[in-house]
Amino acid sequence: MELQMFVRILVVSIFVGSTWASSDEPLVGLAHLIEARVEATDFEKIAPSEQEMIQAIVKATGVQMATRYKGGETVRRNQHAKSHGCVAGKFTIREDIDAKYQVGLFSSVRSYDAIVRFSNADSRDRDDSPELAPGVRMHGSRGMAIKVLGISGESLLPQHGALTQDFVMINSPVFVFANVEDYALASRLIAEHGDDKGGTEFFRMRQMPGTTAEQKARAAETGRIAAQIRSAGTPAPFQTPPTTPFENSYFGAAPFLFGTDQVMRFRVVPIDENAEGKQPLIEESNYLREGLANRLSSGEPVRFVFEAQIRSKAQITDIITQIENASLEWQDNPEEYPWTALADLVISSSEPLDEAVCESLVFTPWHCLKEHQPLGSINRLRKAVYLESAMIRNTPKEPASLPDR
Repeated sequence: MELQMFVRILVVSIFVGSTWASSDEPLVGLAHLIEARVEATDFEKIAPSEQEMIQAIVKATGVQMATRYKGGETVRRNQHAKSHGCVAGKFTIREDIDAKYQVGLFSSVRSYDAIVRFSNADSRDRDDSPELAPGVRMHGSRGMAIKVLGISGESLLPQHGALTQDFVMINSPVFVFANVEDYALASRLIAEHGDDKGGTEFFRMRQMPGTTAEQKARAAETGRIAAQIRSAGTPAPFQTPPTTPFENSYFGAAPFLFGTDQVMRFRVVPIDENAEGKQPLIEESNYLREGLANRLSSGEPVRFVFEAQIRSKAQITDIITQIENASLEWQDNPEEYPWTALADLVISSSEPLDEAVCESLVFTPWHCLKEHQPLGSINRLRKAVYLESAMIRNTPKEPASLPDR
């Protein structure tokens, strides 16, 4: 059972988007993007076989969803299916941003309405901390997705409704898999051998003759990251397990463009919300949803700060490790690349938004301005899988304003 849950972490932590409910209006204008090769920016190096691997994963995603929901159930998100709640917020660009960082969404001081969704990474609606054995529970990857409304600029995708900027995050600073090659191998092996044996096969194959030292190192890093994500103690988790979704920081976990000649990694950090010294009610199936609702009912606003590490083109010295590998942090020179505050997110509502309305939305890192294009192998995979998933669910247009309560 523990191995099965470990494998599930491997394949679900990358995707934090899509939707469930259906709409009468088809998703117009996006189908051709599934087959289109993403053109590399100056910051990227695309492996010759990557597009073929992405198409195989996209096909498998469609088959997986068709199998999962063949009984006529409501079609949920392919990953991050369980929501802890969706809330309204204000995303405000700071006044004190350095001129060189006044780029894209952050080019001028303004306050935007935002929809924020908190979730578990699992593909099914399961306990927040599933039981591995009697008395032993596993924590997992959590998600936070921000949809900033009412923005203007040039959209990266063909617009389907209003222009929005999504920031899609998890509560670990990196993804489990470095790139499409590793994700594709794990997905294939799990499809061939099932959950129980697929993960074992992935690590076994990464130790076989002919495996490069780089592939072995990436597999070892995958194992370490997955262990930290599920950990309740040893090895030390990335963050203290929260009692509410507001008590963790959340990370974009991969690089993004920041204008034309800079790149960023971003995160949101809670202000005055802290999980230290608290004990989450992990025996309760929905303790994070209940914690969110209880915290909102206090009447006090919840505050986050949006921060970014920003590098110029000249400061990207190794594209493979700094851009194409999504399982490595930018820790080589923290003093030179500090986290810079760009915006504030304030959640002041006293109750969550209507669940059905929020769950009909698509959150994807590719809902963005051109200045903030997602970069790297895993982000290119996310584009295709998100769009395939959205097409299957026939999703509604992007909103121009907050939904009615």
